[in-house]
Amino acid sequence: MLFNKNKKTIYIEGMMCNHCAKKVETTLLSINNITKVKVNLENKCAIITYTDKVNDEEIKEKISNLDYKVTDIKEG
Repeated sequence: MLFNKNKKTIYIEGMMCNHCAKKVETTLLSINNITKVKVNLENKCAIITYTDKVNDEEIKEKISNLDYKVTDIKEG
């Protein structure tokens, strides 16, 4: 069975170091249907790959709980 893999770019304010990136990565991977996370500190974003719908509000809430702020979420 093949899954249709989708991607989103999540722009995150407040990440400063690899430790921050790792926390964001671990947190995003804990969300249902997210299969891969690549954090880019330089561009202050995380690119997620998911197999089925993901809730943008859930993403924002989980990142906010880490004391970072999602400034934008873009498809693709």
